[in-house]
Amino acid sequence: MKRFLKRALAALLAFCTALLVFAGCTQDPEKERAKAYYDLAVEAYNNKDLLTAREYFIAADGYGNSKTFIEAIDEYERIYLEAVQQLEAKDYDAAKASFEAVRDYSNAEDYLVYINDLKAFYEDGLRLYSEEDFELSRERFVQSCDYGRAAEYIASIDAMESRYQDAMRLYREQHYNAAIAAFEAIGANYKDTYDMISVCYGELEHAGVSITDYLTAYLKSNGDENEQVSFVMTDVNETGFMVSDTKGMLFTGSTDVYGIVQSIAFWVDDNIVVEKGRAYVDRLLAHCIRALDIEMMSYSDVLANIAEYTDGKATYGNFSFELSYEDSGHAVLNARYIYGSAEE
Repeated sequence: MKRFLKRALAALLAFCTALLVFAGCTQDPEKERAKAYYDLAVEAYNNKDLLTAREYFIAADGYGNSKTFIEAIDEYERIYLEAVQQLEAKDYDAAKASFEAVRDYSNAEDYLVYINDLKAFYEDGLRLYSEEDFELSRERFVQSCDYGRAAEYIASIDAMESRYQDAMRLYREQHYNAAIAAFEAIGANYKDTYDMISVCYGELEHAGVSITDYLTAYLKSNGDENEQVSFVMTDVNETGFMVSDTKGMLFTGSTDVYGIVQSIAFWVDDNIVVEKGRAYVDRLLAHCIRALDIEMMSYSDVLANIAEYTDGKATYGNFSFELSYEDSGHAVLNARYIYGSAEE
């Protein structure tokens, strides 16, 4: 009996061992593989490597809550791609908000650093603009890639540059009053605008006059005294001029390349000298002299000091004078621009 029980127990033990071995050999290898991928996916997810995690969750083939993780990562990707589109459209505030919502996805963090750099360039541009360092400010706005109102500020600076170049052109052409107005229209100290305004005012202290402006001023001086006069002949070219009027005056002289009078001779006809006398000649010449700077003195003041000018003792409108009488009887008052040609 004991021998029988021993055999039975041994047989049962062998059966159980075989059963356990069979059970081990028949466990599902696909399930084991899926679990391994799932574990890798969770690890990658926790390490914020979402793209790798997604690949592992897909490989896990539905194991556990892989599907939920995949849907969450796909939502991250949707927001990320939307953020990239917002960035390309230069909607930086929206892009930043979107990237911040998925900052652990892909290179979203790099994009956030990039946007913050653009903002820093923009804010530096604003600071430089307020300090009127417009050239460097423009560089910063360009570097900001249209962040905020950068495009408006760039357009504003470009407009200042255009006005500045117009003002400089007027300055070079010796139109100092117009240049001052153009510089002031800039509305800020763009480049050396304020210095150039001072320079223009300085130039006005010894500025010349164009032949066109001179002839206009001559008519005005006569008109101020209710004297009627007009021009009979006007011949003006690039280097000189010859003009006559109804009072019997003849004007001849030279100009520089900008049309600024360099010298001018006022010819009084010999018949006028003889018939009208010196006092009348002085009245004619007073208009000629005053027209060189119509705002400097009134006609009566110029006439009161006429002897100072005709004797060469005083200058007017940056011109010196010398009166002479030709053998023909003509009286000639020669006026020469004191500061010489604008080309010098």
